[in-house]
Amino acid sequence: MEEMRSLLSQALRHNEKTQVSQLRTAVADLAVQKELIPRDPSPGSQRLLPNLYAPFLDELWGLIIEGVVVPGWDDDGNGAWPFLRVTEYGKRCVESGEVTPHDPEGFLDALGRVRPLDAVEQRFVRQSLDAYRRGLPPCSSSENKRKSVTWHEQPVE
Repeated sequence: MEEMRSLLSQALRHNEKTQVSQLRTAVADLAVQKELIPRDPSPGSQRLLPNLYAPFLDELWGLIIEGVVVPGWDDDGNGAWPFLRVTEYGKRCVESGEVTPHDPEGFLDALGRVRPLDAVEQRFVRQSLDAYRRGLPPCSSSENKRKSVTWHEQPVE
């Protein structure tokens, strides 16, 4: 589900300290509200469909790696998985209400409202967002070109 990252970002706005199971329920509730999944007819909390649990965990771990969320609340017995806390950086990202590179689909939607993007532009923006989220250096900057080295050259300082 492409919207999983957006759903997680929205759920984290209201759940700065949570557990994985509570966050999963919040994401499922949002997905039902947006008509992305059917409402669970059984009594109790809305559940994320089993086929969406792996994408949920994949995106959650992506946010952990990107420093938006960390496992654990504090040192009083809740300092590890399954407890989660939004970092100070993550708070700035989710509380602003603005789109961030941590929500690529939301970012593309917002960019598309400014000016529609063709398929090639969408692909390049997705690749750029992915590189940003992974902390990769910009490969086309003049600074990197000056410092780049081929097999037969010495770096230019």
